[in-house]
Formats: sequence, C-alpha cells, structure tokens
Amino acid sequence: MPDESVPRIPLRVSQGTVVASIQVDVDSDVLSQLQDDLLEAVQVSGATGVIIDLSALGILDPGDLDQLRAAIDMVALLGARTVLAGMRPGMISALMDLNANVDGLNAALTLDDAFERLEELRELERKAPWALDDENSDY
Repeated sequence: MPDESVPRIPLRVSQGTVVASIQVDVDSDVLSQLQDDLLEAVQVSGATGVIIDLSALGILDPGDLDQLRAAIDMVALLGARTVLAGMRPGMISALMDLNANVDGLNAALTLDDAFERLEELRELERKAPWALDDENSDY
C-alpha cells in the first residue's frame, strides 16, 4: 500500500509510452514510489517506452540517479526502453563532476525529442535487436 505522505509523480500513457513528469524535489521515498508506479504502469498499459521528464527538477545527485537507473533497469526487464528528457546542462555537468554513472543512458533535450529518440530505439530494435546495448547511448 503506498505511503500517502510521499508525493506521487504523475504518469500518463501516450503513443505507447509512459511519461513521468517530475515536478517535485526527489528523495529516496519519492523515487521508490516512482519505481513502483512505473513498473505497474508499464505492465498494465503494455507500453514499450518510458520517458522521465526532468526539466522541472533543480538538482539530481548521483544517489538519486542510481535509484532512477534501478527503475530504468527494471522497466527494461518488462520490455520498455527509457529516455531521460530535459536534463539541464548544469545538472549534467554536476553529475559528471561527481563521477555519476551515466553509461548507457538515453537522453533528449525536450519531450518531443524524447519521443523521437524512443521511436529511433524501437526502429533499431525491429531491424537489429542485438545492436541495442550500452554503446548506443547519448553520453
């Protein structure tokens, strides 16, 4: 049963993709709830993509990124690819300075770009499923 005191990240399904728009400051509890909600939404909807919109997020520390990566890995087990959208240059720079693990992440500047990136990943997977690995990331 979800903890009612933990803010929930709104999710919507569009174009076979679950979109999570993070509009609150994140902590371990929020990210854990997001992970549970994403897994349920992907399973129920049959979505093949997930976009996590970070454009409203001020900061993201390496621990938060690790928790997001865990969620990304779990939805991948359900057959969905994930793209992070809207990361600000300062956030990326700070994560790189802190040696955060960004290997294998797919990212896009805007939500529209994220939908395009997911479609590219889907097309690549249809043509050559073995070609999608950690080498095919935007970082």
